[in-house]
Amino acid sequence: MVTLDHVGIYVKDLVKSVVFYGEVFGFQVARTMET
Repeated sequence: MVTLDHVGIYVKDLVKSVVFYGEVFGFQVARTMET
């Protein structure tokens, strides 16, 4: 059970990181396309 909890927390952090970097890179790409 403990292992499952750890995996759940890890996946949550991973999703947060992906969403964060997705927003950052998406913003940079949008700016690059505007120029």
